[in-house]
Parts: sequence; C-alpha cells; structure tokens
Amino acid sequence: LCPLLPALQKLAADTPGVLGAVLSGAGPSVLIFLDNKIGAERAKTNVRTYLKTCGLKADLVATAITKQGAGQGKAWIRRR
Repeated sequence: LCPLLPALQKLAADTPGVLGAVLSGAGPSVLIFLDNKIGAERAKTNVRTYLKTCGLKADLVATAITKQGAGQGKAWIRRR
C-alpha cells in the first residue's frame, strides 16, 4: 500500500487547521481540506511538520475551490 496512507488516516485529527484528507487514485497526490480560519500558509506549515514527524515530506501547493462550475463559464455558454 501507499506509505502515505497511515499518516493520512490521522492527519485531520492530529494537525490543527486540517479538516480532512483524501488520497487521489493510486497516489501520491493528496487533497487536503483546510479550515479557512487558520490560513493556508499556517496550515501548510502544520502539515509539513506533521509529515516530518511521520518520516515523510511533500511538495505542498495551496489552491482554492472556485464558486463557478466548469459548465457556468462564458465559453461554455457561447458553445450551447
């Protein structure tokens, strides 16, 4: 199995600012849902620290969820 799995199973419970985490496909991509109140940079630091205690490291990239779906964009409307 993926060496990240045991750490991910405890990530939300053990890391301030993390609401949940999912392994994408066979890995090693992971999606982590963060509490907006704590801020992305602080949450990334907390996740990095947690992974280090588990003997793991990762490239962490902060992104955001858009409020507009793909089917609601102007290009999609023009093609209809």
